[in-house]
Amino acid sequence: MTFRSLIITALFCVLPASAQTVEEIIAKHIQARGGSQWQAVNSIKLTGSFMGFSIPKPFTMIKAKGDKLHFDHHLGEKKMLIGSDGQKMWWINPWQGITNAAFINGQDLLANRPNADFLTPFFNYKEHGYQVAYEGIAEIEGVRGHQLKLTRGDGFEQTWIIDGDTWLEGVCVGPASDFGRPFEQMTFFDDFRRVEGLMIPFVVETTWHTRRRLMEVSAAKLNVPVEDAMFAKPMPEKMQPLAAMAGEWLVTAKMRMQPGGDWYETPAGSKISLRMGDNLLVEEARLPGFGGPMETLHHLAYDPYRKQYTMAVFNSMSKHNNLLIGKLEDGVLTLDNMDSGTAWDSRGRSFRDRVVYKDLTSDGFTADFYLSMDGGKEWFHYRTCAYKRK
Repeated sequence: MTFRSLIITALFCVLPASAQTVEEIIAKHIQARGGSQWQAVNSIKLTGSFMGFSIPKPFTMIKAKGDKLHFDHHLGEKKMLIGSDGQKMWWINPWQGITNAAFINGQDLLANRPNADFLTPFFNYKEHGYQVAYEGIAEIEGVRGHQLKLTRGDGFEQTWIIDGDTWLEGVCVGPASDFGRPFEQMTFFDDFRRVEGLMIPFVVETTWHTRRRLMEVSAAKLNVPVEDAMFAKPMPEKMQPLAAMAGEWLVTAKMRMQPGGDWYETPAGSKISLRMGDNLLVEEARLPGFGGPMETLHHLAYDPYRKQYTMAVFNSMSKHNNLLIGKLEDGVLTLDNMDSGTAWDSRGRSFRDRVVYKDLTSDGFTADFYLSMDGGKEWFHYRTCAYKRK
């Protein structure tokens, strides 16, 4: 046998041994954490103290299988909320001016993604499509053990140290974000305690650059009741009462041509969708108009700066941009263009518009339309639309 053949043979002998070492380490790690007992766990709730910007505050973290997360905590004096529905992560982060929930992207996503792991990422890592490489015995900040490099599907990498005696995780090194700027962070795991036969770290400390986060768990509960709604990105607070308007609708429209005139009924249709992070309702409808059926486009949103609802209207009849402004009281949304400067003129008259949305439920709602030709002193109710979910 040639020297080259010996080298090739040796390589083929070494590679399976290395792969087996990875499998052995992960198997021992999973067993140390509780092994097959985790299969009976569907959710976990952690409560305690979370310190950010040197100010400790209470926190609640709820996780469920499928990488679902609801993490309620503070950074300094500002309340934070981070969530994951198993597909996308979102947050409310006043430090970045995000007061309505928004999806997390870029470096911020890389830094926060590990929070959504139900346990360590080594559980069922092959099913997730992760790759793990063994890098020998190493030491990071005084934590010594078996070093594993975990690579997720999009190239996201973490380096883990697994203790060779306890087989528990000691430290993880991975991406961090400081207001969107990339850094590398270290997360240390300590004070493992047994909870119903399972090992859970009660102290988790993360450091990077000049930042430090410290989570100290005071209680851990398994299989707490959860609902998918707590993991879904919430709508902006002021849009939540209008959320049921989204959908496809069968519309029964009644129209009259003059005050005191007879109503006539005509079928209509509407599709309303939530857009722009659920901050905007867009309606595309075919409704009756004074000159016959017309195409109508409504953009309904809440203006957090002026603290009012606004609806931009464009239709194929008047063909002008109309802006209605209003408020929501007792479940009734009333909007008009009295103060928007968008009254429309026709045949020497100036027309004001008003729309009233009411009786809003998950199955339907009603929209009443009014016109005024005397500056808002009297209003002519000329159209009513009953929406029924398609």
